[in-house]
Amino acid sequence: VLNDHLFYVDSERGICLLDADQIIPIPQLSTLLNGRRMVMTVAGPHQILVGRTTGDFKLIDFAQQWNAQTKRYVFDANSAPIVSNFPTEIDHLLDEDHAYMYKLLSLGNDQFAISSVRAGVMIFNRQGKLLRVINKNSGLQDNTGAGIMQDRDGNLWAATNSGISHVELAAPQSQFGTRNGLEGIS
Repeated sequence: VLNDHLFYVDSERGICLLDADQIIPIPQLSTLLNGRRMVMTVAGPHQILVGRTTGDFKLIDFAQQWNAQTKRYVFDANSAPIVSNFPTEIDHLLDEDHAYMYKLLSLGNDQFAISSVRAGVMIFNRQGKLLRVINKNSGLQDNTGAGIMQDRDGNLWAATNSGISHVELAAPQSQFGTRNGLEGIS
């Protein structure tokens, strides 16, 4: 939902806008649809970040389509949304064999989280730098992060195959134990 307007991916028409009771396909974005899964999240006042299973992200800017008087997005042949590449340090992992993307979420503060099948949850910033990997080795119940959501305290909840995991992003802490070679008193 971008400025109270629902954008979504239609498997046949590509990225669409739901405006009142009308579905408006955005033909200028049809080339982004490649027959595979796409995930989207808000990235700025008029921006959407799109992740594709082909291992790349695209940043779409709809500022030119925004009509400030009517507070609506207007799509016509005279202007097209600006689409730019959004390279990240995780692009090489994003394919169906390594980290099949499931959900993309804006965390605010110019950070994004992506949940995946096989690689857990990865957090990266607006510059594409990988900030954190949350997987079974770092406390996630398993490496399948199907759904993710952020709560009002800024923490992350991840639905996995083994249950629901709570990840404290607001006050990150580290846990050290036998996995790290630390043994108790013998």
